[in-house]
Amino acid sequence: MSRNVGRAGAIALVLLVAAAALLALAGWTRPAQEMPKVSYAYVANAADGSVSAIDLANDRVAWTLKIGERAAHGIAASPDGSFVYAGDSAKNEVVIIDAGRQAILARIPLSTSVHGIDISPDGRMLWVGGQVDDDPVKGALTAINVDDNSVVDVISPILGSASHSAFTPDGKEVWVASTSTNLVWIVDTTSRQVVAAVPLALPQASQRPALGDDWAKYLADRKLIGLNEVAISPDGRRAYAVGPAASQLFAIDVRSRRLLKSVPAGQRAHGVAVSPDGKEVWVADWAGVVNVFDAISLKQLASIKVAQVSGGQERGANHVAFSHDGQRAYVSSIGEVVQVDVKERRLLTRLSVGKEPHELSLEDWVAPGAQVEEVSKGTAAPASTSTQTAQPATDDLIQTNEQGSVTVKVTPLNLTGAGPTLDFRIVLDTHAVELNYDLLEIAALRDDQGNEYRPSAWDGGRGGHHLQGILSFPDRARIVRPGTAYLELDFRNVARIPSRTFRWALGL
Repeated sequence: MSRNVGRAGAIALVLLVAAAALLALAGWTRPAQEMPKVSYAYVANAADGSVSAIDLANDRVAWTLKIGERAAHGIAASPDGSFVYAGDSAKNEVVIIDAGRQAILARIPLSTSVHGIDISPDGRMLWVGGQVDDDPVKGALTAINVDDNSVVDVISPILGSASHSAFTPDGKEVWVASTSTNLVWIVDTTSRQVVAAVPLALPQASQRPALGDDWAKYLADRKLIGLNEVAISPDGRRAYAVGPAASQLFAIDVRSRRLLKSVPAGQRAHGVAVSPDGKEVWVADWAGVVNVFDAISLKQLASIKVAQVSGGQERGANHVAFSHDGQRAYVSSIGEVVQVDVKERRLLTRLSVGKEPHELSLEDWVAPGAQVEEVSKGTAAPASTSTQTAQPATDDLIQTNEQGSVTVKVTPLNLTGAGPTLDFRIVLDTHAVELNYDLLEIAALRDDQGNEYRPSAWDGGRGGHHLQGILSFPDRARIVRPGTAYLELDFRNVARIPSRTFRWALGL
């Protein structure tokens, strides 16, 4: 049930859940669909109430769909790309779009406003930021089950309006930026309880009140930063937030939840994204500039002009998101989405979309990253990474990665045994997409010394919803040799997850 929204809000929530159930009974059930053959990104056009679909393979706008008088700033897509979740901010509704048919499937009315829209890494829960009764201090984060479109909970602490959110790679926490306070507040996605709030007004640690104290009073005498967006690094170690009013970029340690450093970040820094390799942070500002920073030092590396702002125009650049391979960045600007070459820092294409484009769905798709943390023999990798770790002596131990819409299971068959090849049993399962992957192309084995090995054989075929077979690497003795500390087996771009990495500590 709803927390902190009062008796009337609780009654409204019950009615909304009932309404969602009636929607399913009265007309709409989720159709089974395959992953689109072409990868798309979606952008919310706030001022004209529409959503545009960008064909990433052909650098063109494929279609634009009207969803209301004014669109919410956030947008998300299911991991398999079949469904798009946008917001009708005039009616406070979440709008579900069938991407293949380019049609509205359903609308979910909310008891709060609609701002940011983000989907969990496993694609099972939608989280919608907003506020209650236009109260800028009473933020709200609505959790929606995408299987039946039911409102599961409304989390409403007195910590400021909820803007855009980001998930830790394991999906256990959602970090929420507040536009009306200087706080990033953190929700446990299982208990759906606020577990922490991080103040970014740079107070001394001893001045911090405890969670539950009067934060509004605490912030009253401090300059408003107005946090609009937060992004988390692929390895889950750092979070980055931008404050438009202060034009600052803030780096936060995720584990300790402490501010590490802040630096100036353009004029009204509005959007922030971390590159898929975790090395850079890109910040879009209303002067039409994207500023690039080193993710560790926050040293500014480049400044890329994407739009000319003149004649009283605002919102020169709103949000930035990366392609899955990290080679392209997409920036929502004045009536267009600008494609940027990440390595060369140059503009590639300008795609005309609707008025005042904001968030791009790619921000959610690249959330689970490929960064791997060092582990010793017998020690499990931290939950915030995408690495699975096993004892090499236990050959039948199956490691599982369930990111996105495809589950990948790996069993090492002879790490400590013998044979001419090094073999792994691989199982891929899904109910949503076609497993049309060539494992000889997407798989690679690496060791701690930087050597990379390519597979020589795969007997599991391709296609369908279930694959199982043996993946073999030639010359086992050359790979598993004295001095090897660990081996990593990596799969690229399975269900739009940039990398799934499995590691075994050998200690040879």
